[in-house]
Amino acid sequence: GYDLQVDNNSNFSSPEINTSPTSSDYTPSSNMAYGTYYWRVRAKNANGTSNWSSVWSFTIQNPGPNVPFNPIPPSEATPGSTITVALDLGNASTQVSNLTVISFDLHFTNTAIIDYVPNSDVIGGFWSSVTPSSPTIIPDEPSGTVSVSVFAIGTGGQSGYGTVISLDFNISSSASDGQVIDWSIPVYQANNASGGTIALSPGTATTTITEGVCVWPGDTNNDGQVTIIDINPIIINFGDTGPSRPNASLSWVCQMCEPWNPESDTYVDCNGNGQVDIIDINAVIVNYGKTHSKSNESSKSQNTNSGVIVSSNSATAPLIGTSPSYMSPGTDYWVEITLGDASNPVNDMNVISFELLYDNTDKIDYVEYELGSFLNGATPTVIPEDENGKISASAFNLSQSYNGHGMAFRFKFNVKASNPSGPIVQINNTWGAVQANRTDGSEQPLNPIPFTYDILPVELTSFTTNIVENQVSLRWETASETNNKGFDLFRNDELVTFIPGFGTTTETKTYIYNDGNLPNGHYVYRLIQLDYDGTRNEVASIVVEVDYVPKEYSLSQNYPNPFNPSTTIEFGLPKASDVEIVIYNLTGEKVKEVVNENFNEGVYKIDVDLSSYPSGLYLYRMKTNDFSDTKKMLLIK
Repeated sequence: GYDLQVDNNSNFSSPEINTSPTSSDYTPSSNMAYGTYYWRVRAKNANGTSNWSSVWSFTIQNPGPNVPFNPIPPSEATPGSTITVALDLGNASTQVSNLTVISFDLHFTNTAIIDYVPNSDVIGGFWSSVTPSSPTIIPDEPSGTVSVSVFAIGTGGQSGYGTVISLDFNISSSASDGQVIDWSIPVYQANNASGGTIALSPGTATTTITEGVCVWPGDTNNDGQVTIIDINPIIINFGDTGPSRPNASLSWVCQMCEPWNPESDTYVDCNGNGQVDIIDINAVIVNYGKTHSKSNESSKSQNTNSGVIVSSNSATAPLIGTSPSYMSPGTDYWVEITLGDASNPVNDMNVISFELLYDNTDKIDYVEYELGSFLNGATPTVIPEDENGKISASAFNLSQSYNGHGMAFRFKFNVKASNPSGPIVQINNTWGAVQANRTDGSEQPLNPIPFTYDILPVELTSFTTNIVENQVSLRWETASETNNKGFDLFRNDELVTFIPGFGTTTETKTYIYNDGNLPNGHYVYRLIQLDYDGTRNEVASIVVEVDYVPKEYSLSQNYPNPFNPSTTIEFGLPKASDVEIVIYNLTGEKVKEVVNENFNEGVYKIDVDLSSYPSGLYLYRMKTNDFSDTKKMLLIK
């Protein structure tokens, strides 16, 4: 036989198990607490015992709580509707680790009034870092079961929580008010990447059949999606009242409500407070872009126009955008949206909504919007989706209507400065959903007209400098130009010169400017491009250092000359020197001492102001220990 000891201390001072089994294996008679244990064994017979064996250890780990796994159907559904059931795994406090495969049976009761929709499965957001294979789904509707398996082969598994998969079901139009569908998960198994079992805790849920209207907050026209057009029914039916919605919220789920009269108004009361008011617009913004299945979601007749009366005898007002014909990289421009014209004006309109679509989104960026003067006093809503090339816009006025024509909106865009040189790029603008309405709810017919404009690249292909002694030579090159009047060249904050451009051209153009006789120092050159319409854009800048030591002394002619009343005197020093510069009149009388101090080697410029002296010819003399020179200057007032 054997002696066996098991203890949570390696010195076995107080063994939890101290037994003498006769076989070479042993199973504890009761569960042990979580933790680490040490054990040893020795053999024995009638002659005595052996020495104790080496000490081994084992750990009993706490598996933690089971991960919740719940069916999430709508709490209510209408006869003839389509519902979505999400299968949610885990939550913020109890998450799953390295899930590779999960298989389960989703069971439902009242099979006579519910059918699984084939191929309706949608992989959920739980799978955020791995991509599962196509799920295996086997429906057995007579028994009220859909068997599902979702797995990701060859991955490290997915951790976290969220929806694993969602499935759609059709509710029979013969379903009766008050019938209940019970949901459960009787069979389930989940495994991690190493094959270990993940403990789950399945939940249950119910869906009650309710004869009423299924409201998706924000989808005011009940067309299955939330767009900018959904603002229009709110304005058309503003102030209407009806039954409030029990447990109302802006959550994107089907929320049942007793029908209004007309029934179409039921969808317009987005927040469910029993009144169509300005707060209902919030649901359109919160749920913008969301969609839902739409299959006879009301147990009664529907009117998807939500109270909109289509006028049959009204002129169709054009809706068009205008912009400059050409734009340059790095510049801003406005696209103006005009509503109506002199021949086809709008009449008694108080709300308009539209989607402006545009392409080549890698060339331009949306910046901002302004409400047009024609819609002065209206309340605007603008939702830009620049990456998708879409701007959704709406404007309404509850206190007045609009008659005539004019600018409704304008949108600012920026041509990306990174646009490569090359051929003209055309921006094509079209229209998505468009709708305008009058104060009586009738539709104001519109004719949305596509439009285009062009981007002609004008970016510099190069901007370089070359320094020779105290002269900076600047050179820049354009691949093409649009409406280019020319360039202002600045040295630091001083305008040095203006160089004319070539207007509009697709040919490469080269510009050169020499900036000479510069004193030593740090200079920043900035190149400002000017359009003929006065638009200015900084297109390049460059920093240079002038550090020139002349080979000999020099005194340059002042400039400008003649002058009034200021001029500049420039001189060069091959070494550090005491410098005196004095101005005399023609009689030899000293008029002004310009400088009398020590300078290091280099080139210098001194500004001279003779505003308090009369016109005439003057002499200026520079004197050092090793050099002297005199020149003439002419002051003309």
